[in-house]
Amino acid sequence: MTPTTVAALTPAGIWLVAALVCLGLEAAGTPVGWRKRSTRTHLPWVIGLAALAVLAHAVLRWGDAASAATSAQGLIVDRTGLLGSGVIALLVGAVHLAATPSLAAIDEERGEMSAGFAMVGAALSVACGTVDLLVLAAALVVATGAQSLLCAPDREGPHGIEAATKGIVGAGVLLVVLALAVVFAWVCTGSTAFAGLGRALAIGAPGAAFAAAMIVVVLALILGAVPFQQSYVDVAHGASTSSAGLLAGGMLVVGVLEAVRLLDGVVATGADQMLARSFAVIAALTLVGAPVASLDQSRIGRVVAYLAVLPGGVALAALAAGALSTGGTADAGAVRAALMAVLSGGLGCAAALLGVALPRLDPSSTWEDWSGFGRTRPVMAAFLVYALGTLAGVPGTIGFTARLEAARALFAARVDWLGLVVVASAALGAAPIVRLALFLFAKDVPSTRAKDQPAPGGLLLGTFAALVIACGLLEVWPGLLDELVQQARR
Repeated sequence: MTPTTVAALTPAGIWLVAALVCLGLEAAGTPVGWRKRSTRTHLPWVIGLAALAVLAHAVLRWGDAASAATSAQGLIVDRTGLLGSGVIALLVGAVHLAATPSLAAIDEERGEMSAGFAMVGAALSVACGTVDLLVLAAALVVATGAQSLLCAPDREGPHGIEAATKGIVGAGVLLVVLALAVVFAWVCTGSTAFAGLGRALAIGAPGAAFAAAMIVVVLALILGAVPFQQSYVDVAHGASTSSAGLLAGGMLVVGVLEAVRLLDGVVATGADQMLARSFAVIAALTLVGAPVASLDQSRIGRVVAYLAVLPGGVALAALAAGALSTGGTADAGAVRAALMAVLSGGLGCAAALLGVALPRLDPSSTWEDWSGFGRTRPVMAAFLVYALGTLAGVPGTIGFTARLEAARALFAARVDWLGLVVVASAALGAAPIVRLALFLFAKDVPSTRAKDQPAPGGLLLGTFAALVIACGLLEVWPGLLDELVQQARR
């Protein structure tokens, strides 16, 4: 392997080592056929240290990655990929920490569950650093297998089993579409890389437009964008809250970063109107359709799952402006806006979906079931509302800042109508949040719900609060985020 390949695979290698350590410690000291009954306090440390190692790798490689290096295997080392692997590490570490109390309460081999988190981290890290469709397909296969394990940790809850099944079926559909894109890309270019597809589009090669259209559909399926959101929302609603947070945040990172890779490959050969229109239409449908659909949901879990797709819509809107760039490179402001949506949306998705677990209600809980939660736990309820506001782009959150950056890029690219949709749709996203806030704070606790309901675990509360506070700090200190995303594109 070349040094570039080794550097690109280092984050995945770290996660694989962590998975092996979790499995090895699970089996150590237990006779064959017996169930291990130790507390397994080492598991959060193993995953946490792996996340820190991946972050350290991103920091150490940051300077060298100012100039992108691509390997023959379709892997790339650049600051955008390092930023993506770092966000994935934060997400895996946070959601695993939040899941630790619930994993300790189930009668399962918890080492294999922790290894599942590490495997998702490995697969998504590879997906963040590839410019080849075949490598992306392989990463998604591994991520799907591990994610299906995490969706139903207790193997008994009907919602988790259903979510795992729908996740596998949805991934199968995604891989079929991706296979079509690979075939047509190979036929018309002789390769499966984004750069080759860009050259084929520039010369009008037969089949290139169809391959590009299939890739756009794949990206929309990864992001759960409207009108391809159904399987995504079902999985995010039915899965355990920790795996749902990892799914929503991780798929947002992978989907947007791969859209940036596609954009770079296409714009390098000239502006592409078809890609710009495709991104614009899907972004508009997502920004308007998702919040409208969330208002029609009776279950709070599905409401939050719909709101979790909004940052992807903001990012696609920004990239629609980037697709109209000329001069061989995508517009820096458009890509920066997309990366801002990734960072704010990734943290917001994890925080919001973990916050759904705070009242310890059934996954099928309705609006009425949430009545009065804000009166009994006002701080946590306020944090939940803020996390959802970050997803919806409500003013005063980093999500709104990302929307403003995306709108600026769209206005500069003369796509005024989509810029207005990006800003105005924040009001639509705020509508279900206002409705939820009324149920949380304005209504009494229903008599059917026990008032001495047990409080959630300290690790869940701490992780949820830390993620929400991080979102707030990024809004208070916007220069930190802006400098980070600017450096990622230099």
